[in-house]
Amino acid sequence: MHYDFHRPVYYEKIEFAKGSTSVNAKNLKRQIIEEFLRQQRTLSLDTTTSSQQSSNPSQQLTVEFSILCENLADHGHLSLQTDLASAFYCMLINCNENKLYMKNNSKRDDLFIQERPFVDQRDLSTLSYSYTSSSNLSITSSLNAN
Repeated sequence: MHYDFHRPVYYEKIEFAKGSTSVNAKNLKRQIIEEFLRQQRTLSLDTTTSSQQSSNPSQQLTVEFSILCENLADHGHLSLQTDLASAFYCMLINCNENKLYMKNNSKRDDLFIQERPFVDQRDLSTLSYSYTSSSNLSITSSLNAN
């Protein structure tokens, strides 16, 4: 069975529930990316001031979606009761257009957004592999990520 989906590329407004208020998607998308960039600048300043104490100054600047939405709500750009689905959809569009990456947290109750792909959290320093050749010699190596 073959399904052919045709999805529109651009939305002027989003209505996610019948009878709910419509949202200007273009405006909300712009406000979300501006708030994302503002939070990144703030995190960058915080990271720069504490980089002397940190052993990893090139740490990822990760923005939490919930805080982004709270800040937009505080400025009157978003209603947390009715506009969260629209905000999530606009953030997905922003991630696609601006090459951003999104990942849920460990509790799966929030999303993290950043500019680079997320690193797998496994301990890479303990990875090892084993190879047995045709002469029955076994070679075991350990990979160090340091």
